[in-house]
Amino acid sequence: MKKIVSLILITVLLISTLFILTGCGKASVVGKWSGKNNDDVETEWEFKKGGKCTMKNAYGFEGEGTYSIEDTKLKIKLESWDEEKVYEFKLEGDKLSLTPTDPYSPKYPELIKK
Repeated sequence: MKKIVSLILITVLLISTLFILTGCGKASVVGKWSGKNNDDVETEWEFKKGGKCTMKNAYGFEGEGTYSIEDTKLKIKLESWDEEKVYEFKLEGDKLSLTPTDPYSPKYPELIKK
C-alpha cells in the first residue's frame, strides 16, 4: 500500500513539474511574420532580438523601427510614423495576431511565421 501511495505521489510531482517547466518558456515574436491586414494588404513584419523591427507591404512601403513588449501589448514605432502604435498581440504556435488599441491602425488577424 505504501508503494502505491509513493508511486502516485511521485507521478503527481513529476506531472506538476512538467507543467511548471512548460509554462516557463516565454513566447517570442522574434522572427519574420507575413499575412494580410484587415484592408487585405499583404504585409511582412520582422521582429529582431534587441528590439529592432522592419515592415514591408504590397504597396512598396518599407520601414524600420523599434518594438517593445509589455504584458500582452506590442508597442511599435517605425521611423516614418509620427507616434508609437500599440497592439494587443496573441501568439499561438506559428500564428501571431495584432489588434490595435486605436481605431485607425490596421489589424493583422493572422500573421504566419516564415
